This record gives sequence, C-alpha cells and structure tokens, in this order.
Amino acid sequence: MVARDALTAEKDRRRETLPRLALFVAFGILSSAAYLATMVACVDVLGFPVVPSSVAAFVVGTLVSYVLNTRFTYRDRMNWANFNRFALVVLIGFGLNVAITWIFARLGVHYVIGALVVFVVVPAFNFLAHSRFTYGAGRAP
Repeated sequence: MVARDALTAEKDRRRETLPRLALFVAFGILSSAAYLATMVACVDVLGFPVVPSSVAAFVVGTLVSYVLNTRFTYRDRMNWANFNRFALVVLIGFGLNVAITWIFARLGVHYVIGALVVFVVVPAFNFLAHSRFTYGAGRAP
C-alpha cells in the first residue's frame, strides 16, 4: 500500500511539472519586464546612476518573481521561511551566472555564447532548486 501511495504521489508530481514550468517561464518574463521598467524609470525618469538603478531593478524583479511564483506557480503562502530560501536560490543562481561568464571569458569564448549558456543553465537551476528546496516536500522546516 505504501509503495502504491508513493507511486501515485510521483505521478501527481510529474503531472504538475509542465504547467508549473510554463508558469515559471511566464513569470520570469514578467519579472524581467519589471526589472527593465524599474531600470528605465530610475535612470531616465529619476536620473539615478546606472549601477544603483540596476540594484533597485534586481530587487524589484526578484520581488515580482517571488510573489508570482509563490502564489501561483507553487501555490504556497508568502512567509519569511520560503522568502529566505527563495533569496538563497536567487543568490546561488547569480553566482552561477558570474561563474559561467567568467569561465567562458577565460576560455576566450565570445561573451554572447556565455550569455546563451547562462540563459539556459541559470533558469533551469532556479526552477529545480525552487521546486525541490524552496517549495518542495523535502525542504527543511
């Protein structure tokens, strides 16, 4: 009976993956739009320098991603525990971004190729990490 319940739970989890991935991608696009809108507003409307504007845009984009993914992609409540796990995943993804870019630059590969690798690796990492760590059943309390 226990094995059957585990098999059913695994089938349910797999069935949810594709719609969850679609929402994750859609909300990634929306959070990128929020990032860009914030960046433009800070630089062109408010006259702030580019680097502080990018920090503000990163924070806004991350918050948009957190709210949308928590409420809709993973159907969870917003709280400090999952926000902290979300932020940790985002920071690790940022580290992956920097590491991949650095490796490709050291190898003499054109930066656009590195960026394309980042566009695949970092969102895939984020989706898996959020699914299993931030919101997953195996997360620490």
